[in-house]
Amino acid sequence: MTSQAVPGNLTASLHLACPRCGRFFMLPVARREAAAAAVEKPSFPCDQCGGTIQLASELPDPSNPVDRCVVCGNQEFFSQKDFNRLLGFWFVVVTALITFLVMLLTDHYWGLAVLLLVTMADWLIYRKVKQVSVCYLCYTIYRDFPPHPRHRPFYLGEEERFKKLRQAWIKTH
Repeated sequence: MTSQAVPGNLTASLHLACPRCGRFFMLPVARREAAAAAVEKPSFPCDQCGGTIQLASELPDPSNPVDRCVVCGNQEFFSQKDFNRLLGFWFVVVTALITFLVMLLTDHYWGLAVLLLVTMADWLIYRKVKQVSVCYLCYTIYRDFPPHPRHRPFYLGEEERFKKLRQAWIKTH
């Protein structure tokens, strides 16, 4: 008998950092119906600093939107596109250089045409990239979870409010 991946049982993941040393971890989270047993408050060791990372609660069900962070217990999240910021930065730099070179070597209309093509490609990529939820307190990223209607885009006012809370949380862990 062959096993096939069922789309409803795909694995979501949590991307979190060790509060002590900052090492990143990726925890796969199976759908409840696909999981053999739910793990209560899992913990795991950090290879880099030797500490133990204790989660605040059991792993969430990826078929439901996230409403509480399993790492720190926080209930406030922001939503963002799941795109590597460094890659995005280099995409802009390379586009600017290519556009400048095309304008320098040919006509400025060709440079604008290149810029328009890259802008359309960027728009298509933006439309395809999924949203992720990110905890304001510990920055844990929740990938492949349904979007929560309360999770709004990043707001600097909330970030300022969480700076002191984050420092206190890190000291206790």
